Amino acid sequence: QFARLPFKLNARLSSNFLSGLGMALLTIAMVNTSTEHFPGIKALIPVVGTLCLIAAGSGAWLNRKLFSWRPVVGIGLISYPLYLWHWPLLAYGYIMAGETLPPRGYRIAMVFIALALATLTYWAVERPIRFGKNARKLKMIALIAFMITLGITGGIVYQQKVKNLPENYRDILFRDEACDVIADGYCKYHDAKGKATVLVVGDSHAAMAYERIAIHNEKNGVNTLLLGHSIEFNPVNGKLANLDYVSRLFYAVQSDTKIKKVFIFTRGMYYIDSRGKEFFVQKTQASIDNLLQMGKEVYLVADNPDLPFNIRSIFSIQPLLLMNRKKAALYKTGVLTHQKVYLQALQELKGAKILYTLDAFCPENECLLFNENGLPLYYDYNHISIHAGGEFLVQRVLAPYLDE
Repeated sequence: QFARLPFKLNARLSSNFLSGLGMALLTIAMVNTSTEHFPGIKALIPVVGTLCLIAAGSGAWLNRKLFSWRPVVGIGLISYPLYLWHWPLLAYGYIMAGETLPPRGYRIAMVFIALALATLTYWAVERPIRFGKNARKLKMIALIAFMITLGITGGIVYQQKVKNLPENYRDILFRDEACDVIADGYCKYHDAKGKATVLVVGDSHAAMAYERIAIHNEKNGVNTLLLGHSIEFNPVNGKLANLDYVSRLFYAVQSDTKIKKVFIFTRGMYYIDSRGKEFFVQKTQASIDNLLQMGKEVYLVADNPDLPFNIRSIFSIQPLLLMNRKKAALYKTGVLTHQKVYLQALQELKGAKILYTLDAFCPENECLLFNENGLPLYYDYNHISIHAGGEFLVQRVLAPYLDE
């Protein structure tokens, strides 16, 4: 007995050390909640911690005193339904709030609600299905049938969503084979066999608006051309990192005598935030002057309001969004504050007709996120959606100037 005593002491010390190490690793994992590069090497921390607790066995002090405590055991029993319930409750709160995190009170309430629902699910669903002795084969068949039905239903819903909302999930094509005006950048051409061409020029905001402008112009027998580039090489007021591209673009515009009207679309708020008001005014005015010297009519389409959230993450659960309008809505007063410097910059531009979009998107204090058919007007947080948003912009703002 005395000979075995050191072995027992060493075994107990080892198990206590393992359980303590495991608890420490789990605590680190819970405290360090940053999602950067996760999952990754950091995911090993909770995994190794759990392995240490299991390897420590039932003899470890922490395992005997803490993890054998009935309330903790109870949490373990409902852990899986708790995992299933807590995520949608907290995720929907995040979506409706449109913030990094929903309010603290909401999060605390949802944790308690998740605990209650998990307990109910454990006793009313999990235990009868897992441990009930009656109709075991029937339960297995029913679960498989339910899983297959759920998968088919999800596939149908997804296909229907993609069909009805193509602008939200399909790739945007910035070039087409019909356009050979310029070798790089955006180049799309809609030939309506007309004698006049409308040029849509700028950055990605121009690319998103082009499609519905082209469709509208075709009804009037007017061709539509898209030219431009992304923010990095925006020919209107971007960083102008590729001056050769910009000069070739303006040469192509000058050479095309069919181009009578030019509609400039640009993320002016971005340029002002990143480069300053003077940069935006200087570069945009230079482009306007260049186009005016070519004899073009120039229209600058002002930025639509930016959203405080990405609408792509919420449009599929629009009813939940509408239930919590105050936290998910966008208000005109806030947009005016956000765009104050930008709107001042627009007033300094000369020679171009400024087409303001704010009153169209925000006819009242609360701005519009969806059209009358429930389709989103935005592609993300600042680009309009190609079809619903583009049509809205054409009908509410651009049509009178396209039809002149």
